[in-house]
Amino acid sequence: MKNFNQYITEKIKLSSTRFDTNYTLFPKTKKELIKMIRHEVEKTCEWTCDLNHIDVSKIYDLSNLFSSGLHGYGLEAFRGDISGWDVSKAKNIMYMFYGSEFNGDISG
Repeated sequence: MKNFNQYITEKIKLSSTRFDTNYTLFPKTKKELIKMIRHEVEKTCEWTCDLNHIDVSKIYDLSNLFSSGLHGYGLEAFRGDISGWDVSKAKNIMYMFYGSEFNGDISG
């Protein structure tokens, strides 16, 4: 359960983000993000789910996130929507989609 300060902090984050996105999940690490993605895929039972409600602006390492093989995290089947992700602070996106099924538009 969140305490009052955590609740206020999340509300401030929400109000200071892009106005066209309603974030509901706020991972602070890649490990947390991976757990959230797995949970959302399991919840919807679809690898094509929309993940734009996840605020990834605090994640600096997105390397191998959706890649297949030895260095992947088992998310290579993801083909959903992440077009609203703010990855402007990401420092490492090496092999983010290597060998994955993802073919979505992330140009924004």
